[in-house]
Amino acid sequence: MIQAPEGGFILAGETASSSTGGADAYLLKTDAMGNGLWRRTFGG
Repeated sequence: MIQAPEGGFILAGETASSSTGGADAYLLKTDAMGNGLWRRTFGG
């Protein structure tokens, strides 16, 4: 987790897919109050 310049946070982790059995990278960006602004998964 790192703090973004505007006060929010960027969190990184991984998520597992039950259909493919693989893991994907997961990013989540929040505002300063912890509300989710966007989320992305990477991988396949």
